[in-house]
Amino acid sequence: MNKKKSFFDWLFKKKKKKSLDIKKQSIKKKKNLYSKLNNITNNIFKKIKHFFSNNNLDKNFFKKLEEELILSDFGVKFSKKIINKVRVQVNSQCITEVDNAYLIFQNILKKILSKSPPYENNINNKPHIILIVGSNGVGKTSAIGKLTKKYINSGHSVVLAAGDTFRPGAVDQLKKWGKINSVPVISQLLGADSASVIYDTIQSAKAKKIDVVIADTAGRLHNKISLMQELKKIVSVIKKIDKNAPHEILLVLDATNGQNSILQTKTFNKYLNINGIILTKLDGTAKGGVIFYIIQKFSIPINYISVGENIDDFYSFKNKNYLDNFFFKK
Repeated sequence: MNKKKSFFDWLFKKKKKKSLDIKKQSIKKKKNLYSKLNNITNNIFKKIKHFFSNNNLDKNFFKKLEEELILSDFGVKFSKKIINKVRVQVNSQCITEVDNAYLIFQNILKKILSKSPPYENNINNKPHIILIVGSNGVGKTSAIGKLTKKYINSGHSVVLAAGDTFRPGAVDQLKKWGKINSVPVISQLLGADSASVIYDTIQSAKAKKIDVVIADTAGRLHNKISLMQELKKIVSVIKKIDKNAPHEILLVLDATNGQNSILQTKTFNKYLNINGIILTKLDGTAKGGVIFYIIQKFSIPINYISVGENIDDFYSFKNKNYLDNFFFKK
């Protein structure tokens, strides 16, 4: 009896230690992210914090704030809408201190982000099929490499589908990420049918009991209807294997693309019913405010943000935590 009790005590302590280690790693990674962005002078977070730190609540304040938001890619109409909300509350509460205006601004942005449903990264079906889509040059393949590492770190097996069969070098680029992560990449010749490549990959994953399939697709302009229809075909082919798949359709957006990201989101969502966003290059821009408009208009969650070129510069997006740490710590 004592031996049995001793064993269960040991097992409990081991599980508790593992849980604490995972929690410590998560906290450390968050601190690394906050530190990384806080050390970058040219980013939207610092830019807005600096504005509130260096301005008084005078007669020119709202005009200057509106200009700041427009320059940060919130868009003209959306910037005016936010400014009007701030102004109404400042006037109704007879606020004279800029710090109090800053609190109002914070709460307005928090309410906008609350429209983005929380992202639940649950793998209920295996293989869990993720379709990655986006326009040319937004960083899809790099995002796939980083996302793959994230799943591997969580203890999942992954296979990649080289569905971008049109761009020379796309398969090679994906294979490099496959090699870095030590995961297989299934591909065909240049110009092959993308849906066929993804279909074969899913069948292989099922046979080998692989947890996650991440499928690349060719970058396409949102105004090319024939190419958007091709994505619908890919989804239809995937549903022949699993009617509930793809389990995730993630749109990759480049934070430096500004208002063009709105058109991309609108069109891709129209054809595919996007259920998540990966926001890339957030470290390299003083813009990025467009994401608030996208959340306000489409209510699509931001699943991940990418803030660098290293494989670990990829983070799950937590609305409240990120606002508190990026925008609101002065």
